[in-house]
Amino acid sequence: PHALAQSRDEARPRDIQRLDEDLANLDEELKLLEPGDPKTDGFRQRAEEIGEEAIFLKVKARKHERAGGEGLGISTDEIAELRRRLAD
Repeated sequence: PHALAQSRDEARPRDIQRLDEDLANLDEELKLLEPGDPKTDGFRQRAEEIGEEAIFLKVKARKHERAGGEGLGISTDEIAELRRRLAD
């Protein structure tokens, strides 16, 4: 039963594409903020961390694919969590 539930919650390439779009939008918004402001620096640091986590998920998906696994090997929850953090 767990394997079936996991496959239903499997992320799709479109989910990763949406995450990439969210990251690109955030980068554009950060460019509009005042440089040198401590708040801006904090936002940029958080955005960088989220970007690194997105790269981690992509690498995880690539390794899963190379190992012969079906799908991406990452869950929609993993993608959704990063997208929520981006929105915050």
